[in-house]
Amino acid sequence: MARIRKKGAGWTVRLRYGESQDSWFDLNVDGSAPDVAEDRRVRLQRMANLLKKAGRAALSRDILTDAALERSEKGFRLIEAGIEAFTPGESEGPQTFRQVAEYFSKGHFQDEYPDAVKKRKDPRSLALSAKRLEAFYPELGPMLFSEIDKGAVERAKRRIPRVGPNTRRAYLQELRRILQIAAEPLGLIPHALAIAIPPKAPRKQFVFLYPENEHQLISSGRPPFARRFLYAYLSRTGRRIAEVLLGTWGHVDLKEGIVRVEASWTKTGVAQFYQLDGDVLEALRLRHASLQPKSEQRVFVSASGRPMNRRSVLRWMISDLKAVELDRARPELLEAGEGAQALRVHDLGRGTFITLARAMGRPDRWIMDRTGHDSVQSLELYDRVTRSARERNLGWLAPMGVALGMRGAVSIGPVWAEGHCYGMGQLWSNEPEKQGISRGKAVTDSVLWERHRTSITEENRQNTDAREGVSPPSEALGPPSTPNVGQSSGPADPGATDPVETALAFAITEATRAGRFDVVLACTNELAARRRLKAAEPPSELERARAKREKGEGK
Repeated sequence: MARIRKKGAGWTVRLRYGESQDSWFDLNVDGSAPDVAEDRRVRLQRMANLLKKAGRAALSRDILTDAALERSEKGFRLIEAGIEAFTPGESEGPQTFRQVAEYFSKGHFQDEYPDAVKKRKDPRSLALSAKRLEAFYPELGPMLFSEIDKGAVERAKRRIPRVGPNTRRAYLQELRRILQIAAEPLGLIPHALAIAIPPKAPRKQFVFLYPENEHQLISSGRPPFARRFLYAYLSRTGRRIAEVLLGTWGHVDLKEGIVRVEASWTKTGVAQFYQLDGDVLEALRLRHASLQPKSEQRVFVSASGRPMNRRSVLRWMISDLKAVELDRARPELLEAGEGAQALRVHDLGRGTFITLARAMGRPDRWIMDRTGHDSVQSLELYDRVTRSARERNLGWLAPMGVALGMRGAVSIGPVWAEGHCYGMGQLWSNEPEKQGISRGKAVTDSVLWERHRTSITEENRQNTDAREGVSPPSEALGPPSTPNVGQSSGPADPGATDPVETALAFAITEATRAGRFDVVLACTNELAARRRLKAAEPPSELERARAKREKGEGK
C-alpha cells in the first residue's frame, strides 16, 4: 500500500502511530516537490516511532498533525528537536529499518562491530547493497523492528523488481542481513525473523570468441578502429572492462610493459599491476606514437576522443558482431539458449583470455597475475569450456598490431604462444588464401621486419593512416633475429655477421617480392635453424680470441 500520494495541490502521507494505528496526514508541502514530501514522511514516521517507544502514544496524533502542517524547514526542525528532547535516549543510534540499512550500507557497522558484521573487500559492494535495500523502503523503511512481522516481510518481498533468480536471491539475503543485524549486535529485537533463501540457480554456460572469430571482428574495417582496438586489448589481457576504461596513459609503462590498476577500481580494493605480452605492448606503443596523448588522458577513447562507458561498449559490441556477420557464423553469440547466455563484454575479454590461456597450458598463477583473480577457485568456472578449447586445439589469438592492420606492427605474438597464434601458423601454407589469409600479410618474422624497416620513412611519419589513427614508432621494436619481435626491452643489431645468414636474409627479401613463398619458407627455416644452433653452442676458442683482438685486449 502506498504511503504517500498527491492530494489537490499538495500531498498526504500515511503514518503508523500509537498502538498499531494508521492514519493519513495532510502535508503543507508544494505539490511540485515530491522529494521534500517523501523526506517529511520519513521524518514524521520517525517522530511517531520515538513517541511510541517513549510511551507517549496518546499524544502522537496531535503532535504529528501539527508537524505535518508546518511549512518551513526551520519550524519542522524545531518540532523534531522538541520530540527528541521529550524522549531522551530514545533517538540515539539507528532505530528504524531504513536507518539501520543506511547505516550498514555506509560501512559503519563493519567498523563498529567487526566480529558480528563481516568487512566487505570491495567498497562497491556496499553501494550495490544500498541500491537493493532501497526496494524495501516503501514498505519497511519507517517501521521499528518490533513492528516488522511476517506479513510485513511478505509485502516487502513483493517490492523486489523482476530480476533473475540469483539476483532475487541476493535481494533476500540483504533483507535477512539487516534483520540479523537488528537482533545481533544491535539488540533491537530478541531474534530475527526467519527468511527462506532459495538455493542458487545453476550458472548459465557462457560463450567466448574463437581465435578466428576474434580475428574476424578486429581485422574487419567495418567497426571503427577505436572499438576494435579495445576489443583486441580486452581479449589479450583478461582485465575487467571497468578497470580498462578508467586507465590513463600515465598508468601504462610503455618501456617495461607494466600496467597499474588503482585500488578503487578493483573488486578486492587492492592496487594491482599486470604484465603485457609483446604484441599488446607493441600495439600500445604504436597507438601512443600516433596520438601523442598527455599522461592524464584515457587510453581508450571513442573516435571523437571522448572516454568510453560500459553501456556503450555493450551496445557497440552487439552491433559490431552483426556488422562482421558473426551472428550468422555463430548464432549462440547473440542468442541466449536454455542454460546458456549470450556473449557479454566480460566474456569477450575475460572469458576468451582465460579459456584460451588455460587451453594453451598457461599456469593458473600466471593467469591470475594478469586477470587480478585472488583465488584459483574463480578459474575453475572455466573448466568446461577450457577442455572444449583444448580438444579443438584452438590455439591463441593473432598478434594484436598485425591483426588490427596497424602500420609498423611486426610482432608475431607472445613467446609462449609461438607457432600457435591464429594466422601465423596458417601463413606457412603454400596457398595462404585458402586459409583466409591475404598474401599481403607478412609471412615470417624476417619479412615482417623488412616491411617494418622499409615503411619507416619521413613520409610515413608525417602522413599517417587517418582511418586507423596510427603511425610507425620512433624506433625499431626489434630485428628479425629476435624470436619474438616486440618482446625484448631493447633492439639488437639487425645486421648478420655470418655471410651465409646475410645471403639467406637477402634471399628471403627477394623471394617475398617475387611472391615465391615456397622459397621464403625454406630459407626462413634454414635461417632460424642456424640461429638456434648458434645460440645453443658456446663460442669457440678462436671466436673468443677474435673478440678479444677486436676489443684491443688480445695484443
